[in-house]
Amino acid sequence: MFDKENTRIRQVIGEWSCADLKNKTLFLDNISGLLTKVQGFRGTICKILEKDYLIKKILGEQLTEINEAEESFSKLKEKLVY
Repeated sequence: MFDKENTRIRQVIGEWSCADLKNKTLFLDNISGLLTKVQGFRGTICKILEKDYLIKKILGEQLTEINEAEESFSKLKEKLVY
């Protein structure tokens, strides 16, 4: 489907959004390059290799690695304070 400016329009269920399901805005600079590299693909279908990462981003879930890093950082701060 094309609009009056001859721009392609794709149908979606619901509406396009730039936020995760917790209504937090998703920014490109906060998304892995392994996922954002597909934005340059101009075909209609592309293969997403980082499916688990993508689903967690959409759901607004924090990655296990980030949780572990934050926990380690907190422990380090505790040790440095004493």
